[in-house]
Amino acid sequence: MEVQEMKPLFNSSDKKVIFFDLYDTIIDRDLSFTQALKTSLEEFTARWDSEEWNPTRAVDAYEKEWVRRAISIRRAKGVKASSKKRQLIQTKEQRQLYCLTKALQDSPFDVTSSFLRILLKRTKELARSKPILFSDVKHTLEQLKQQKYTLALISNGKRERLIQALKYVQLDPIFPNHTVIAPSSPRTRKPHQSIFHKALKTMEIKPHQAIMVGNSWKSDIFGGNRCGIDTVWIQPKNQKIHLKRIGRNRVVTIARFKQLGALFN
Repeated sequence: MEVQEMKPLFNSSDKKVIFFDLYDTIIDRDLSFTQALKTSLEEFTARWDSEEWNPTRAVDAYEKEWVRRAISIRRAKGVKASSKKRQLIQTKEQRQLYCLTKALQDSPFDVTSSFLRILLKRTKELARSKPILFSDVKHTLEQLKQQKYTLALISNGKRERLIQALKYVQLDPIFPNHTVIAPSSPRTRKPHQSIFHKALKTMEIKPHQAIMVGNSWKSDIFGGNRCGIDTVWIQPKNQKIHLKRIGRNRVVTIARFKQLGALFN
C-alpha cells in the first residue's frame, strides 16, 4: 500500500527498541570505499607532480566502470548461456580488481596483479578505519533518541570493528557498547534467527516491542519478520513510502534514512 501522507506508524509506548543494521544502512560503504581509494592513490603518487593524471579522475573512472559492470551483471542474469554468466558474475573482489584495472589504464603505475591487490588491500583498510555516514543519519538518530526510543545495532561482522566504526563516526554515545549485537559465529549471522533472539534477550524486550531497520531484504527484513519483529526496509529505488504486511508483521519501505523521522512519534 502506497502511503500518500505519512502519519506516524510507531510510538514509544508500544515500541521500545529500534534495531539498525550498520553497513549500507548507517555507514555508506560505497562512499567510504571511493574516498579510501582516492586517499590510497594519493599515497602512491605522493612522489609525483603530474598535471596529466590525478587520483580524482581515476576514482571517477572506477565508479563509472563499477556501474557499467553492475548493469552487465543484471542483464547476464537473464541470459541462459552459463559461460557468459560465469564471466560476469564474479566475487565482489574480482569485480573491484577488474574495475581498478580499467580505471588505471592511463596511470603512471605498472598495473600488475600484485600492485592491484596491494592497492585494494590498502583501500579496504582505510575504508574500514575511516567510514563515512549517509547524509542525515546522525540528525535522524538523535531525533529518535530524543523521542525516548532505545537504539541498538544488529550487524554482521566482528563486534570490535563495529564498535571502532561507531566511535570513528561519533555515534558511540547513541549506540553504547552493550547495544551492539554481533553474531557469535559465522553460521549465526543474519538472517539466522539466533542473532535476533540474542538481540531481544540483550535488550530485555519481546519481538512486538522492536523494530528492525536495514537495507537488505534477506538479512534485515526477512530475518526480522520471521522472528516476529516489524521492519523498515531502506530501498533507494522507491520514491514513495510503502506499507505492507508479511503475516502479522508490518514492513515499511522508505527511500532515505531521514524518512524514518516521519514513522515514529
